[in-house]
Amino acid sequence: MTHLLAAQGKGQLMQADVLNNAPVIVVAGSETTATLLSGVTYYLLTNPRVYDKLKKEVRGTFNSDEEITIDRIGDLPYLLAVLDEALRLYPPGANPHLRRIPPEGAILGGKFIPGNTAVGMNQYVVHRSEENFARPDEFIPERWIDGDQEPWKNDRREALQPFSFGPRNCIGRKYVLNLENPFFTVRVANP
Repeated sequence: MTHLLAAQGKGQLMQADVLNNAPVIVVAGSETTATLLSGVTYYLLTNPRVYDKLKKEVRGTFNSDEEITIDRIGDLPYLLAVLDEALRLYPPGANPHLRRIPPEGAILGGKFIPGNTAVGMNQYVVHRSEENFARPDEFIPERWIDGDQEPWKNDRREALQPFSFGPRNCIGRKYVLNLENPFFTVRVANP
């Protein structure tokens, strides 16, 4: 919002542009974060082994809530794996982000797609496909840590794109992955 208002102040955006984009930014930022945290909470509560392992990692790394900072979250590989696995099974924005095929057409997956065709990928389907992940319907954070071992060795981890990628990726990615972690980590460590 700060950047939108600054651009408006410099005459780069009209007030209508700011007003049209503000609701999207607010909803996208808050709703996706809430959805991710809901998914993580659900999977931790239904997988006591994972919850206990995560709690042990957090309590073994930090002695107090004050020690938990964004910079220190990188010291928690299991927490990061839990978040990746929750994003895989419970993607906050699972609907396709449609793009248009160039006017001359393109070949996708070995098939010609006519120009100007809208195409997209449903993350829920991709993330739960056996072509991409072993035991795709199971919540197993270890797949993100032990990726070179069976049965995860052939997982296509690059298929996990919950924030899209390229020039149209979600600008809020860093906030979802970084700002919410300390809050969530405190709650896991001290429920």
